[in-house]
Amino acid sequence: MASSDEDGGPLPTLLGQLASELESGQLSVFGKCSSHAFDNNLVRFCKKMAISRPEILRATRSAVPLQRMGRLLRTLDSSDPQSLFDLSYMVDQIDQFWSHSWHGKLWQKIAVLLVLENGTPAVVAGAVGAFAGMVLTATDVLPALLTTTLVDGTYECAPWSLWMGIICSVTVFFLWRPDRNVFCDRVCIHQTDIQLKKEGVANIGAFLKNSRSMLVLWDPTYVRRLWCVFEIAAFIRSQSSQKPRPLIIRPVLLGPCTFMLYGSMALVAATYPLMLSQHWRGIPMKAFYPCLVFLTLLPGVHAFRSYFRGLELLMMQLRAFSVQAAACTCCELQHRNPATGQKLLCDRVLVEQCINSWYGGLSAFEASVRSSLGASFQQQLGQYAFRYSWCICASSPYVWCELDFAAAAWSAGHYEHAVSRAVQGLATWLWGIPVLFACLCRIARILRRKRQNVWWDASLSCLASACLMIFPFSFVYGAWIAVNFAFPSPLFASSLYAAVVGTLACAVWLPNSG
Repeated sequence: MASSDEDGGPLPTLLGQLASELESGQLSVFGKCSSHAFDNNLVRFCKKMAISRPEILRATRSAVPLQRMGRLLRTLDSSDPQSLFDLSYMVDQIDQFWSHSWHGKLWQKIAVLLVLENGTPAVVAGAVGAFAGMVLTATDVLPALLTTTLVDGTYECAPWSLWMGIICSVTVFFLWRPDRNVFCDRVCIHQTDIQLKKEGVANIGAFLKNSRSMLVLWDPTYVRRLWCVFEIAAFIRSQSSQKPRPLIIRPVLLGPCTFMLYGSMALVAATYPLMLSQHWRGIPMKAFYPCLVFLTLLPGVHAFRSYFRGLELLMMQLRAFSVQAAACTCCELQHRNPATGQKLLCDRVLVEQCINSWYGGLSAFEASVRSSLGASFQQQLGQYAFRYSWCICASSPYVWCELDFAAAAWSAGHYEHAVSRAVQGLATWLWGIPVLFACLCRIARILRRKRQNVWWDASLSCLASACLMIFPFSFVYGAWIAVNFAFPSPLFASSLYAAVVGTLACAVWLPNSG
């Protein structure tokens, strides 16, 4: 996490906090010294990125900052700081250093951390629950609730696979407790013991050097904070050419976009059986359903346009990256403690001298960030700014819905139709939906610019949703219907459909290695 100079964050200004006790010799690693000697000693210590003592290198389980929807990150005051610090423990290596700006939106950071830490276990749990629902439905343990008319016949159906998948995945998503060793400053640095707190702040560089990876939660304020710049500089400097460690950059909007896609898929999948149900013959569900899909796509398209605007800003910030442009709280406070009036030394002295020592000058470091960091970020996300694996995980409710139809056909004794339905559902999930998603990303990127007029901006999102439904959406589902009516063999039709959408998905995704 971005340490020390963020307003409202757990760590106040570094040098101003350390000055008085370091000068009096209370922090043994520096000894008693004058203000000028203190400044030089601290710079020399931080440049080495050495641990002052083994006990100071601490981590916590990644579940700790995320429990209760990130309560430790949302609530800056702790009624029991010692118990908070006791949630950390000594380690030889930190698995991941979490870096972010305290000036960004906390709920977005909590959302993306939940996705990164709990997303995969949630999808696995959902798949297990959906498979269990399919088996229980196919064996008539769970009752049928609807009579649905499909391309290959009329079946007694129930959305047990879908609902069991959603319940299992959502439960695990919010209650899973990952055990990765991470550095979170609110937990790993004591918040009330002055000696431990200041020693921990002085060892930030050492924490980074002893981290196997670094996760940057990027928002528009990140590169504008001096200590976020310091953390990137220290981590890159501590890299070994023989064994480089990953620097992972994730935009904080990735979390809300994941919620949007998963929720949209769940809503569409939950209402799909109703459209096919004979119980709703008196209501024009077949006309209503496309409208529902359109209304479901609309907020998603709007969110993805915002996401691509954020990525554009991110790349602009990287191309214009400058250490001098980064702000620090001590300068904003005019180097005076607002509570006591005591003069604060400047954090910028420490940060810039360390960077000068590590890179031979600020300009060399800035050039490295502009070139290598931008290229690394684009490579991590791919051309569509999302990875293929992320797309299929976030859209998993769709395939759980298809398992319900396969189970209904199996229960009716139509085994070939059941296998055919499962193959078509898997093909649409693994290949068809990623093709649609790639089109969504291209449309949202083209129309990303926000218009001044609210209605005009909303109209662009409507246009993007309509384009997505009319062209790629119609193509994928048109191919499904066409092969089912053209070929009498359900297995041959489903195999041909899978081959068509699979080839299309390869053409769209493989060149980008997403």
